[in-house]
Amino acid sequence: DLIGRCVKSKFFEFAFERENQCRPFFYVVDEAHRFITSGAQDGEQSLLDRCRAYRAGVVLATQSLASLAFRLSGPGGSHALQIMVNNCGNALYFRTSDVHTQDNLFKRIPNPPAQGRPHILAVRPLTSLGVGCCYGLRSNGSWGLFQAHLEGESACR
Repeated sequence: DLIGRCVKSKFFEFAFERENQCRPFFYVVDEAHRFITSGAQDGEQSLLDRCRAYRAGVVLATQSLASLAFRLSGPGGSHALQIMVNNCGNALYFRTSDVHTQDNLFKRIPNPPAQGRPHILAVRPLTSLGVGCCYGLRSNGSWGLFQAHLEGESACR
């Protein structure tokens, strides 16, 4: 863990001190729940706050929000997770049975404009999505059901 934090710290140092900041820089973390930290200097909650100023984009891919919450279960971990979720302007939610993820998405997608209508997640929960189908939330507040175009797969069902 210590070696990983040191490498990550130096990586972020490079990203934020690079000479050509006109060109965007992307940091992609697959299986983020294995590598994420909530340290004051090297935690992702701090990184996401600073990314916009340094034209750095971050992609955090994880199986579930519960996995992130478990990894960040130390002091301040729940706040760190909330900071990260709030700072992710664009988010894709694919099929999962994770209750934490479903609850988070339920809070982020607004209720239908007509009173008495069910919330979209009551009609189409995350567990019902097909392969490559996802709910997408954009930084401008819009959202929708999207299909990743995979070879040989049909549209969302």
